[in-house]
This record gives sequence, C-alpha cells and structure tokens, in this order.
Amino acid sequence: YNAQKKQTGNYFSSKIWNFRMKCHLCDNWFEIETDPKNTEYVVKSGAKKKMKNGKEEKIRAQSNCLMQM
Repeated sequence: YNAQKKQTGNYFSSKIWNFRMKCHLCDNWFEIETDPKNTEYVVKSGAKKKMKNGKEEKIRAQSNCLMQM
C-alpha cells in the first residue's frame, strides 16, 4: 500500500502512527493507528476489524468491495 503516514502522539518513548490508505479495489480511504500500549492496530475510519471466535482476523473495508488485508 502507498500509505500516508503521520505521527499523532507518543506512548512513553514509542511513537503513535496514523496510516491513511486507499483501497486497491475501490476508491475508498481507510485509516488505522498503532496502539503500542496494547500492541495492536486500531481502525479509525473507513474499515472494521473482522472477528472470528473472539480473535481479530483481518481488517475489511466498509465499502462494498471485498478488500482484505
């Protein structure tokens, strides 16, 4: 992905990064942000996490496309 990367804060000495990307199947944008406290990514807008059996599996765009990471 050709993402726009922006530092949005700090958690102790770790930087918090925000990534804004365009879906490769459609023209929709989505944003994710690093969460160093919980060692995961947080979906900010344009997508949602797909959960399976209580565990996160993939991030999927909210549009009608079938984009999967």
